[in-house]
Amino acid sequence: MGFQDDCGREGRPEEVKRINQTVEAELAEWAKRWELDGVCIICRNCGGKQKLSDSGIPFENHYEKSCASIPDPQQYPFGDLGKILSGWHVALWWFDDEDHC
Repeated sequence: MGFQDDCGREGRPEEVKRINQTVEAELAEWAKRWELDGVCIICRNCGGKQKLSDSGIPFENHYEKSCASIPDPQQYPFGDLGKILSGWHVALWWFDDEDHC
């Protein structure tokens, strides 16, 4: 058995392709505002950081004072990332050929 996670791969159900393309678009939008660096999320505008261990509290206390683009102080970027990635679908299939890796 192998994983089929390439949106362009032949034989992939169109519904799975559509869902994953939506997830990719949401992830790209999230990445405009945030950067994931190990166990920290960083605001791309001001460089404020939040550790995963602090993910249960809003990001508002982690912004730098100079950040001019605080859209919503009640943001939970780790939670948003988790919601986005939970939508990703992987299709499984059986190999007919034993030579596949």
